[in-house]
Amino acid sequence: MSKGPTNKSTPITNNSTPITNKSTPITTTYTAADLRNMEADLLQKLDKFNNEYTNYMKYLYNMRHNTAGDTSIQFKNPNNSPITVTDFPDLKLNQQIGFSAIYIDLFSTLQNFIYALNVFNNQPHPTAAKTGNELQTFDETIIKTRRELDHKLYELNEVENSLSRESRQHMKADVLFNILWTALATSLVYYIIVHR
Repeated sequence: MSKGPTNKSTPITNNSTPITNKSTPITTTYTAADLRNMEADLLQKLDKFNNEYTNYMKYLYNMRHNTAGDTSIQFKNPNNSPITVTDFPDLKLNQQIGFSAIYIDLFSTLQNFIYALNVFNNQPHPTAAKTGNELQTFDETIIKTRRELDHKLYELNEVENSLSRESRQHMKADVLFNILWTALATSLVYYIIVHR
Protein backbone atom coordinates (compact mmCIF):
# COMPACT_ATOMS: atom_id res chain seq x y z
CA MET A 1 0.00 0.00 0.00
CA SER A 2 1.12 3.57 -0.53
CA LYS A 3 2.56 5.90 2.07
CA GLY A 4 1.14 8.73 -0.05
CA PRO A 5 -2.05 10.66 0.45
CA THR A 6 -5.17 9.05 1.76
CA ASN A 7 -7.43 12.09 1.55
CA LYS A 8 -7.43 15.63 0.14
CA SER A 9 -5.69 17.16 3.16
CA THR A 10 -2.64 14.89 3.05
CA PRO A 11 -0.02 16.26 0.62
CA ILE A 12 2.16 14.08 -1.57
CA THR A 13 5.52 13.93 0.16
CA ASN A 14 9.02 13.31 -1.11
CA ASN A 15 9.04 10.01 0.77
CA SER A 16 6.04 8.63 -1.07
CA THR A 17 6.39 5.20 -2.58
CA PRO A 18 5.09 4.33 -6.00
CA ILE A 19 1.72 2.85 -6.63
CA THR A 20 2.08 -0.08 -8.96
CA ASN A 21 0.08 0.11 -12.11
CA LYS A 22 0.42 -1.37 -15.54
CA SER A 23 1.91 1.76 -17.11
CA THR A 24 4.95 2.36 -14.88
CA PRO A 25 7.11 -0.44 -13.53
CA ILE A 26 8.97 0.16 -10.28
CA THR A 27 12.71 0.44 -10.76
CA THR A 28 15.56 1.54 -8.55
CA THR A 29 17.13 3.96 -11.02
CA TYR A 30 15.64 6.31 -13.57
CA THR A 31 17.18 8.20 -16.46
CA ALA A 32 16.15 11.55 -17.83
CA ALA A 33 14.54 9.73 -20.77
CA ASP A 34 12.48 7.63 -18.33
CA LEU A 35 11.26 10.80 -16.64
CA ARG A 36 10.35 12.38 -19.99
CA ASN A 37 8.36 9.27 -20.94
CA MET A 38 6.60 9.20 -17.56
CA GLU A 39 5.83 12.92 -17.89
CA ALA A 40 4.36 12.39 -21.36
CA ASP A 41 2.23 9.51 -20.01
CA LEU A 42 1.08 11.68 -17.10
CA LEU A 43 0.17 14.59 -19.40
CA GLN A 44 -1.71 12.27 -21.74
CA LYS A 45 -3.75 10.85 -18.85
CA LEU A 46 -4.36 14.33 -17.46
CA ASP A 47 -5.59 15.47 -20.87
CA LYS A 48 -7.93 12.46 -21.11
CA PHE A 49 -9.26 13.14 -17.60
CA ASN A 50 -9.81 16.82 -18.42
CA ASN A 51 -11.65 15.96 -21.64
CA GLU A 52 -13.94 13.49 -19.90
CA TYR A 53 -14.55 15.87 -16.99
CA THR A 54 -15.38 18.67 -19.45
CA ASN A 55 -17.87 16.40 -21.22
CA TYR A 56 -19.35 15.45 -17.85
CA MET A 57 -19.82 19.13 -16.90
CA LYS A 58 -21.39 19.85 -20.30
CA TYR A 59 -23.71 16.87 -19.83
CA LEU A 60 -24.79 18.17 -16.39
CA TYR A 61 -25.37 21.64 -17.84
CA ASN A 62 -27.48 20.17 -20.65
CA MET A 63 -29.50 18.09 -18.16
CA ARG A 64 -30.18 21.12 -15.95
CA HIS A 65 -31.29 23.24 -18.92
CA ASN A 66 -33.32 20.51 -20.62
CA THR A 67 -36.69 21.72 -19.43
CA ALA A 68 -39.65 23.00 -21.41
CA GLY A 69 -39.33 26.67 -22.24
CA ASP A 70 -35.60 26.85 -21.47
CA THR A 71 -33.88 28.52 -24.41
CA SER A 72 -30.30 27.97 -23.18
CA ILE A 73 -27.81 26.76 -25.73
CA GLN A 74 -27.14 23.03 -25.43
CA PHE A 75 -23.58 21.74 -25.71
CA LYS A 76 -22.95 19.27 -28.50
CA ASN A 77 -20.14 17.02 -29.70
CA PRO A 78 -17.95 18.09 -32.65
CA ASN A 79 -20.13 15.91 -34.91
CA ASN A 80 -23.18 17.95 -33.73
CA SER A 81 -24.69 15.06 -31.76
CA PRO A 82 -25.91 15.67 -28.19
CA ILE A 83 -23.54 14.87 -25.32
CA THR A 84 -24.54 11.64 -23.61
CA VAL A 85 -23.23 9.41 -20.84
CA THR A 86 -21.13 7.55 -23.41
CA ASP A 87 -18.95 10.63 -23.86
CA PHE A 88 -17.27 10.11 -20.48
CA PRO A 89 -17.16 6.32 -19.99
CA ASP A 90 -14.06 6.23 -17.75
CA LEU A 91 -15.34 8.94 -15.43
CA LYS A 92 -18.03 6.74 -13.85
CA LEU A 93 -17.54 6.28 -10.13
CA ASN A 94 -16.48 2.94 -8.79
CA GLN A 95 -18.92 2.47 -5.90
CA GLN A 96 -16.49 0.25 -3.92
CA ILE A 97 -13.73 2.84 -3.67
CA GLY A 98 -15.62 6.07 -4.33
CA PHE A 99 -13.45 7.29 -7.22
CA SER A 100 -13.54 6.85 -10.97
CA ALA A 101 -11.06 4.52 -12.65
CA ILE A 102 -9.58 7.33 -14.72
CA TYR A 103 -8.95 9.41 -11.59
CA ILE A 104 -7.25 6.50 -9.82
CA ASP A 105 -5.08 5.82 -12.88
CA LEU A 106 -4.14 9.50 -13.12
CA PHE A 107 -3.36 9.72 -9.42
CA SER A 108 -1.22 6.55 -9.43
CA THR A 109 0.71 7.82 -12.46
CA LEU A 110 1.32 11.11 -10.67
CA GLN A 111 2.46 9.26 -7.54
CA ASN A 112 4.84 7.11 -9.61
CA PHE A 113 6.20 10.18 -11.39
CA ILE A 114 6.92 11.93 -8.08
CA TYR A 115 8.61 8.77 -6.78
CA ALA A 116 10.74 8.54 -9.94
CA LEU A 117 11.73 12.21 -9.63
CA ASN A 118 12.84 11.65 -6.04
CA VAL A 119 14.82 8.55 -6.99
CA PHE A 120 16.39 10.41 -9.92
CA ASN A 121 17.33 13.41 -7.75
CA ASN A 122 18.82 11.20 -5.03
CA GLN A 123 20.78 8.83 -7.24
CA PRO A 124 24.44 9.69 -7.87
CA HIS A 125 25.17 11.41 -11.15
CA PRO A 126 28.82 10.79 -12.12
CA THR A 127 28.83 13.62 -14.60
CA ALA A 128 27.62 16.17 -12.04
CA ALA A 129 31.08 16.73 -10.48
CA LYS A 130 32.66 16.92 -13.92
CA THR A 131 30.01 19.34 -15.04
CA GLY A 132 30.53 21.44 -11.91
CA ASN A 133 34.27 21.65 -12.56
CA GLU A 134 33.65 22.44 -16.20
CA LEU A 135 31.25 25.21 -15.21
CA GLN A 136 33.78 26.69 -12.79
CA THR A 137 36.51 26.62 -15.46
CA PHE A 138 34.10 28.12 -17.98
CA ASP A 139 33.15 30.84 -15.49
CA GLU A 140 36.82 31.71 -14.90
CA THR A 141 37.38 31.83 -18.66
CA ILE A 142 34.43 34.18 -19.07
CA ILE A 143 35.72 36.47 -16.32
CA LYS A 144 39.20 36.54 -17.91
CA THR A 145 37.76 37.21 -21.36
CA ARG A 146 35.55 39.98 -19.95
CA ARG A 147 38.57 41.59 -18.29
CA GLU A 148 40.51 41.50 -21.59
CA LEU A 149 37.55 42.92 -23.54
CA ASP A 150 37.09 45.71 -21.00
CA HIS A 151 40.78 46.57 -21.30
CA LYS A 152 40.57 46.64 -25.11
CA LEU A 153 37.42 48.75 -24.93
CA TYR A 154 39.18 51.25 -22.66
CA GLU A 155 41.97 51.45 -25.21
CA LEU A 156 39.58 52.00 -28.10
CA ASN A 157 37.65 54.70 -26.23
CA GLU A 158 40.87 56.24 -24.90
CA VAL A 159 39.61 56.30 -21.35
CA GLU A 160 41.79 58.02 -18.74
CA ASN A 161 44.88 55.94 -17.83
CA SER A 162 44.59 53.93 -21.06
CA LEU A 163 47.77 53.35 -23.03
CA SER A 164 46.43 54.91 -26.22
CA ARG A 165 45.46 58.12 -24.41
CA GLU A 166 48.83 58.37 -22.68
CA SER A 167 50.59 57.66 -25.98
CA ARG A 168 48.61 60.42 -27.71
CA GLN A 169 49.43 62.87 -24.90
CA HIS A 170 53.14 61.99 -25.16
CA MET A 171 53.02 62.48 -28.92
CA LYS A 172 51.39 65.91 -28.50
CA ALA A 173 54.01 66.84 -25.93
CA ASP A 174 56.81 65.65 -28.25
CA VAL A 175 55.40 67.65 -31.18
CA LEU A 176 55.08 70.76 -29.03
CA PHE A 177 58.60 70.23 -27.66
CA ASN A 178 59.97 69.83 -31.22
CA ILE A 179 58.18 73.01 -32.37
CA LEU A 180 59.64 74.95 -29.44
CA TRP A 181 63.17 73.64 -30.14
CA THR A 182 62.78 74.43 -33.84
CA ALA A 183 61.61 77.98 -33.03
CA LEU A 184 64.47 78.45 -30.58
CA ALA A 185 67.05 77.11 -33.04
CA THR A 186 65.63 79.26 -35.87
CA SER A 187 65.72 82.32 -33.63
CA LEU A 188 69.34 81.59 -32.67
CA VAL A 189 70.42 81.16 -36.33
CA TYR A 190 68.56 84.35 -37.29
CA TYR A 191 70.23 86.27 -34.44
CA ILE A 192 73.68 85.00 -35.43
CA ILE A 193 73.21 85.81 -39.14
CA VAL A 194 71.56 89.23 -38.75
CA HIS A 195 73.58 90.62 -35.80
CA ARG A 196 77.05 89.65 -36.83
